[in-house]
Amino acid sequence: MEFLLGRDSVLVAWTVFAPAGTVVNTYQHVEWKGVEYTIYGTPEDWQTGQPSDYVGILLQKWAG
Repeated sequence: MEFLLGRDSVLVAWTVFAPAGTVVNTYQHVEWKGVEYTIYGTPEDWQTGQPSDYVGILLQKWAG
């Protein structure tokens, strides 16, 4: 049994706009500036007027 009372935790979240055609999945990790982040959810095409301008990738890291 795990007791979580009195614990502090912090969620750091980033959105990456990668070039169209970038292929990643939710089982991969991204390292940026020496910190490893997990991919949260399914990467999606991000359109700003042109077909598939970017691939939106949500990253997260929990601490605490």
